[in-house]
Amino acid sequence: MQMNGHLSEYDEKAITDVFLHEKNAGIIGGYCEDGFPLYYANDKMAKMLGYPDTASLAEGIGGMVANTIHPDDMPQVQKDLTDSYYEGQTYETTYRMLRKDGSWFWTVDNGKVIRTDDGRLAIVSICNDMTDFVRRQKELEQQNFLSESMFKNLPGGYHRCSCEKGFPFLYVSDRFLNILGWTEEDIRTRFDNKYMNLVHPDDRQLILKYCNTVIWEKGTDNYADQIYRLLGKDGYHWVSDTTILIAAGGRTFFQGIISDITKYMEDKEKGERALEAALSSANLKNEVISAVSTLFLQIYAVDLTAERYDRVNTDGVKYGMVERGGHISEMADIGINRLASPEYHDVMAEFLDFDTLADRLADKNSVYTEMKGFNGKWYSVNFIVQSRDENGKVTRVLYVVSNINDRKTKELEYEEKLVNTLQEVKRADIAKSDFLRRMSHDIRTPINGIRGMLEIANHFPENMEKQAECRRKIGEASGYLLSLVNNVLDMNKLESGKVILENKRFDIIDMLKKSNSVAEINASEHCIAFNVDESKLNIIHRNVIGSPVHLQQILLNMTNNAVKYNRENGSITVYSTEEPIDSDTSMYTFVCSDTGIGMNEDFIKHAFEPFSQEERSENSSFGSGLGLSIVKELVERMGGKIDLQSKVNEGTYFSVSVPLKIDRDVSGEKSESTVRPTVDMHRKMALLVEDNELNMEIAEFLLEGEGMIVVKASNGKEAVEKFAASEVGGFDIIFMDVMMPVMNGLDAARKIRSMTRADAQTIPVIAMTANAFQDDVQRSFEVGMNAHITKPLDINKIREAITDVMTKNLSSQTKIDATGFANWK
Repeated sequence: MQMNGHLSEYDEKAITDVFLHEKNAGIIGGYCEDGFPLYYANDKMAKMLGYPDTASLAEGIGGMVANTIHPDDMPQVQKDLTDSYYEGQTYETTYRMLRKDGSWFWTVDNGKVIRTDDGRLAIVSICNDMTDFVRRQKELEQQNFLSESMFKNLPGGYHRCSCEKGFPFLYVSDRFLNILGWTEEDIRTRFDNKYMNLVHPDDRQLILKYCNTVIWEKGTDNYADQIYRLLGKDGYHWVSDTTILIAAGGRTFFQGIISDITKYMEDKEKGERALEAALSSANLKNEVISAVSTLFLQIYAVDLTAERYDRVNTDGVKYGMVERGGHISEMADIGINRLASPEYHDVMAEFLDFDTLADRLADKNSVYTEMKGFNGKWYSVNFIVQSRDENGKVTRVLYVVSNINDRKTKELEYEEKLVNTLQEVKRADIAKSDFLRRMSHDIRTPINGIRGMLEIANHFPENMEKQAECRRKIGEASGYLLSLVNNVLDMNKLESGKVILENKRFDIIDMLKKSNSVAEINASEHCIAFNVDESKLNIIHRNVIGSPVHLQQILLNMTNNAVKYNRENGSITVYSTEEPIDSDTSMYTFVCSDTGIGMNEDFIKHAFEPFSQEERSENSSFGSGLGLSIVKELVERMGGKIDLQSKVNEGTYFSVSVPLKIDRDVSGEKSESTVRPTVDMHRKMALLVEDNELNMEIAEFLLEGEGMIVVKASNGKEAVEKFAASEVGGFDIIFMDVMMPVMNGLDAARKIRSMTRADAQTIPVIAMTANAFQDDVQRSFEVGMNAHITKPLDINKIREAITDVMTKNLSSQTKIDATGFANWK
């Protein structure tokens, strides 16, 4: 086995030739034999896998490269490599690699087969950590869900195509597929995912011309909808297509919507054929004309040679075949000045230009346009060739007028909805991009502060004052990072309907005092005066029933924004009022006004939308733009309302009103303000289950700081074994991580609860995990856990959880059944 720095000159040259420009990448190699015996690894590869050096790496993986590859990914890796190795063979494959600490990360492996100094074939690979890339892809897929869901309810068939050759599909709606009868798999396999492959061969030049028109007329309404044929499962469909060119996310592409007009085109073609056949016979019966005329409002027979027209009577029986006629100039005057609305005079003048009509019909049998009538209704007008001379020049035509008001009205509604939807998508894309930009700024700024404070602390190891200052600033920066993450998670939970409002008794005066205290400290740190307007305070009933956690979140968001968007030496004023609704319920209103920078009227309309933040130099990049969205969702869930008034450079008035039930039975159940009992944790035996060494060290420090004796386990299996081996009552409490290798925390808790020993049903189990969603909490309770603490760990939250579960356990010794949730929720 050759390790970094111990290669023969031959092998070193072979590897250098393969990876000339990748000296700083993680490189690992194995012989082309079962298990890929380790042939080479560099220090970078060792560090990527969590080993101090290549010798430790070799020992840790048992000398086999295959031991670093996730078992589920090995079949695909072997498929990508193939079994027949040969010198010079190259490959690329993707799989998960195992770190020393048991965690996995995604890697893209690019490698080559070489012949070593001893004549054996070996694979040498560059491995790049792709974990962040995979995570970002999942985030973008979530964010793109908003844009894609907007098109699912469109009445027409929405499609998005690249501008490349053949117009490859970027997105196609279910309605589009339903119109043609295809599936997404059909589009990919039968039509090579290209829009042009669906178009009738005779219409493809028409489509190319239409797309060029869309590109040249970008941003205008100077081009009409295009009618052509698309192949469906049951044959070709006539469609009316409205397509525009847009630029979003750094790309330019076509977006459009199709309407199926097959029935209309078939009826129109049928009517034209019937009319042409009927008029070619000198002995037409009036009833035939009458039948044909049901498809048209007006029919004219036009002789281009004699420059005369005759109107075919659409009542047939009463007046005979021809009602009246005249010179074709009169016909043009009727069509332009008596039928068309003023904005379509130019369109009709061009269409009824008889000097150019023969040329326009030189290579086709009909020409067609649409126009709006003076009565506001829509009509189609057609010239249909009736006869040509011996040279092919048109001599007689039919001019027919049809009422298309119903179809055109629907098309315009579709177009308007499409335009509005596209505008919403574009605005959402812009808001999302702004959000990502601000999040990047807001995440990097505290990270820069944390790393900078660490550098300063390392530079002054003996200066205790400087050390304390650095620790304080690191705490502030990490707290800000946590608030950003919590905002994003809160918005996600609200949008997915996973936020459950509480129905608790609490003292609203106590809650307001706590919120105002936090706000006053925050304001003073920014040189802003914080005032409670006691002259307007009007709280009649202080004991209420509702969701205090979410209400306090709303109030803190209001005051935080008032501080964030204020100015130095500015002021904030708050007060609260109560208005009775009935004997059991009151409307509580909370008002916060400030002397800050304010908002303009246009932005106020979008202030409560996710990711929205006004672009002004004096307040740019203050946060994620989710705070007011969260407030709006919570207030609406509570059945309340919001009032927002603001003027630029003057300030903002913000009020929230929510209905709360009055707690008449104050003496019955303890309110939120009741002092919690204390639990003596000194010498209590705690089983701490955590796979991450750093998290284990932090948790152990916090628990031992409370006087507990800590026994550690690095995964769920080890925890189950240690609990089973202990005496009954040997452990007082278990702290369980959830996501762990070998056995996760949920399975471990379930196994402990299923044991027959006496304390298996009663020992408190607290989930201590980074999983913060409501369904994660639900799953923890369902397997018998008694509390759920989210990381990062806070000693106050730990104390509260221990007090809650151990107080219940000591008072009732309640047994936890298989579901657990019913007794401990």
